[in-house]
Amino acid sequence: TRGLPTRAMPTVSVPTVSVPTRLASVDTGTDGSSSTGLSSTRPSSTSRHPLEVLVVGAGPAGLEAARVAARAGHQVQLVDAAERTGGMARVIARAPGHHRFADLIEWLTDDALANGVELRLGQEYNAEEVTQWTGPVILATGSKPGEPGYKVTPKAVIVGPEIVLGADDLHRDQLVPATVAVWDPVGNSVGVAVAELLAATGRQVTFVTPDAIAGNLLSLTGDLAGSNVRLQQAGVVIERRHQLRRVAAGRITIEHSFSAETTDLAVGLVIDCSPRLPNDRLWCHVGPGGQRVGDAVAARTVGDAIREGRAAALALGTGSGGEAR
Repeated sequence: TRGLPTRAMPTVSVPTVSVPTRLASVDTGTDGSSSTGLSSTRPSSTSRHPLEVLVVGAGPAGLEAARVAARAGHQVQLVDAAERTGGMARVIARAPGHHRFADLIEWLTDDALANGVELRLGQEYNAEEVTQWTGPVILATGSKPGEPGYKVTPKAVIVGPEIVLGADDLHRDQLVPATVAVWDPVGNSVGVAVAELLAATGRQVTFVTPDAIAGNLLSLTGDLAGSNVRLQQAGVVIERRHQLRRVAAGRITIEHSFSAETTDLAVGLVIDCSPRLPNDRLWCHVGPGGQRVGDAVAARTVGDAIREGRAAALALGTGSGGEAR
């Protein structure tokens, strides 16, 4: 039966993003109200004309769209190719200091199920299935890695932060060698968290940033000084004002942003925390028949993704739907 969740929405105030682009917080009160617009109470009225709604993608945007649509009285099917809900937010929750995002995902999932959302995990919808859906379609398909902005030679080993954070301790030990470089052209919490995690396991970590200070965007959260102190205490070498120019087997080349002086560093693995791109493969086939939300449009914070998912759900049946830019 539909009803209120059994617990209040958790407070989340750690800086993060859907790995890894921009930076913001999701601050919620114990009553479920928040700057994201989430609420643990049922809307005052339900739709007079219930719709059959398909939501593809069970990250923060998709979960919020599904649960709000279900609360409004619509029949909602939520599908995701992954075996768990949460998308990249679930992965970043494994970084040091980010565990509360797992609580947020669990709350959104539980509330969606409590309100009658049909959740299908491990199921990937193709374009034909989506175009055959007779009701509204909300595409919350998330993001994908972007193209590298540096030269990559054969046998170079490069992974995204989601690979490192998503691995358990055993697989991480097998994947990550003794010397690594973290390339962070964004400056949010992701690159810093990965560097902290690996340095804590005794690895030699070099943090390469084009900024004058590591994690530049952490100034928005008050953790800029603290994060840099932690990196230095952990023995992380910070290469400031540098661009990553070349990645080869066991070696990288970095270039100083002002002097153009190049330096070769011996590293066994590069963890690229560059911005991700919208995973719009499904949308390109479906076109206007599906409304995109969250990272499927552009890089979003968790808070922004939730707000977009909620707005898409509230617009169902009103003719006011439309993608954010």
